[in-house]
Amino acid sequence: MVKRKKMYNPTYHEENEAQDDELFEEFVNDTHFFKTYKRNEQYSALDYSATDVKGRGCSIELKRRNFPHTKFGTTVIECEKAWLMINRHEQFGYIPLYFNFYTNDTLLIFDLRKIGEPDKDLIYKKITIMNRGYEEKQKVWRIELPHNIATTFKKIDGKWCWIKDEEEV
Repeated sequence: MVKRKKMYNPTYHEENEAQDDELFEEFVNDTHFFKTYKRNEQYSALDYSATDVKGRGCSIELKRRNFPHTKFGTTVIECEKAWLMINRHEQFGYIPLYFNFYTNDTLLIFDLRKIGEPDKDLIYKKITIMNRGYEEKQKVWRIELPHNIATTFKKIDGKWCWIKDEEEV
């Protein structure tokens, strides 16, 4: 029997991006973290380009997680996206920000500049993911980011608020 390759579901990607955009716009409206922001073209390697309140350029990647942030002590990022953001920072000074929205109304923002020496300090991990676009499991390489380098925001009374210390929550 010949195993047929599953067809890609293009609406999954579009619906997913729309939900990410809605969360990001809520965050920006609640926090005024960015003066300007622009959605990059569909299927671009990174989701947004922005200017923060200090006038600095930022490269932004968004991810929505279907579990609470407390489930794991680390978060993973696609290797190519991490290196693209690190290289854009090194070449052009864009701040590399990786936004992760979790189901427990928590947002962890990873500033990849906090990784001292990416050539030495990045931790690579082979994991199994569920690719929802193809509805199949895949083994992939990812970079692991410890939560202690992230800035935490929580939704309190419907608004995104910065949490100074996770123990206070």
